[in-house]
Order: sequence, then structure tokens, then C-alpha cells
Amino acid sequence: MLSQVEAHRLAASINQLRPDWPLASLSTWIRKHLPERAYRDAAVALTWVACDPETTSPGRVLEAGPWWRAVTADKGTTSTVTTRCPEHPAHAAWNCPDCDAATTPPPENWRDGLTLTRRDRPKARTEPTPDPTRIEQIRAELDREATT
Repeated sequence: MLSQVEAHRLAASINQLRPDWPLASLSTWIRKHLPERAYRDAAVALTWVACDPETTSPGRVLEAGPWWRAVTADKGTTSTVTTRCPEHPAHAAWNCPDCDAATTPPPENWRDGLTLTRRDRPKARTEPTPDPTRIEQIRAELDREATT
């Protein structure tokens, strides 16, 4: 929703683009006709209309036009591509009633041979606890080698 300050700022900026549109009239017009629009959306649409050489008044912004598509430019687009069934192109591949009807259902007892419990996992390998005295001996040997 446009505040009075935003409407006046917007009117001032549009007046700079179109000096033939009086500032006071623009401010009043914006507050009257665009009070529910977001500041940014109103600014984009009015700027587009003001820069269009075919526009004679700001009232053109109330018409459907490319200026309202411009306010949604940062929202992106959505594209949907439906993959068709290779055998029945009239249907989507994931929802083909012809293929579903031709599918043989599994036998009722298909789960009978399955074990539904977790398998025992192999136990993690445990490393032996290092002997602190052996570690000190290895360090001492390495230190001797490093100094020679």
C-alpha cells in the first residue's frame, strides 16, 4: 500500500520524466488510483508508461499492458514439461491408464519369502589399545634417527 510520502516521491520522479504532467496532479492521481499497489510496482509501471512516447497521461497505467508484466520480472517463470508415455502418447508417462491396466499385479503372497527384519551388521573392527610405554620407545628411536 502506497503511503502519502511514497506517492509524492513517485510523483516527483515521474514528473522529472514527464514535465508536462504537473507534480501536484500526479501526486493526487497516484494516491487516488494506485493506493493498493506496492511502491516498487507502481514505480516500475509508471516509469514504463511515462517513457512510452504513445502515452499522453498517467491514466494509461490502469490499462493492461507490458508495464504490469515488468513488475513481475524478478519472480521468474514456471515451465512444465510432461513426459509422455512412449507407447500411449496421449497420457503422461507417470499416469498412463493403458499401461496400468496391462500391468500384471504381483501375486498375493509375494512377501512370504521376505525377511523384514534388519540384517546383523558386521561388528566394527576394534583396534588394540596402544601401550604408552611402547609409544615412548618409538618416539625416542625416531628422535635418535632424526639427530644422526
